[in-house]
Amino acid sequence: MTSVWWDPGQYLRFGGERTRAFADLLARVPVAARTVADLGCGPGNDAPLSGPAGPRPRSTASTRARR
Repeated sequence: MTSVWWDPGQYLRFGGERTRAFADLLARVPVAARTVADLGCGPGNDAPLSGPAGPRPRSTASTRARR
């Protein structure tokens, strides 16, 4: 079995397309949401977008990708 390493540079080559899809998904999150979790966030470049509105918002991003 061949081991394939995750390459953040390759991932980011399509950053615009991924960010658009992420923003579309976030548009469906209710404004009253206090916590947003981005599981499988890759290099985390979209994590700043996930901060919910409202009082004391919390955003968490996590990935299991290895370099």
